[in-house]
Amino acid sequence: MAHIHNAKLESDFIYDKWTITNFVKEYEEKEKYLNNKYNEVFKSLAHKIANVKFEELPKSFVHGDIISSNVMKDKSNKLWIIDFAVSNYLPRIVDLAVTSCNLCLNPESIDKTISSTKMILEEYQKYNKLTDYELECFPLFYDLANAMGILQISYLNSLGETSEEDKFWLTESEKALSFSTPDFWKSII
Repeated sequence: MAHIHNAKLESDFIYDKWTITNFVKEYEEKEKYLNNKYNEVFKSLAHKIANVKFEELPKSFVHGDIISSNVMKDKSNKLWIIDFAVSNYLPRIVDLAVTSCNLCLNPESIDKTISSTKMILEEYQKYNKLTDYELECFPLFYDLANAMGILQISYLNSLGETSEEDKFWLTESEKALSFSTPDFWKSII
């Protein structure tokens, strides 16, 4: 991810309904499909992202979906990131948030999730130093990535489009969002 962010790559803009930066628009269109238990949390997230100073967040070519199913290992144990279909030029912490939600989450252990999330931030910073503002915004982007998963899958469920994969991602997003507390973040940042 850090190497991708350092590459001088460009892309045409692609609107991705799952991208964190589109949360407010997607939430306004789909909030009626959410379980009521998320009303206050999602309203708060929409308010918080509306106040983000995006011009202060370093941007780069962002994969947008570095999750376990988009990372492959070849016979030589070399890792390959695939599926650049929703790549865009966005704040680089979008990738960090999405990746942390998936690759760092251990639904059985908040301590292991903390350790892995802290590790990914430390490893990333060996190549790209995060700004203070990125670190300040990271917990919000993490929550937004999980909220977006809950929002989009709730919408798909309302259409009768339920799959085992959707159930998996919904459960993962709910668990990761439940882990995200001030104490969780004090242990990481």
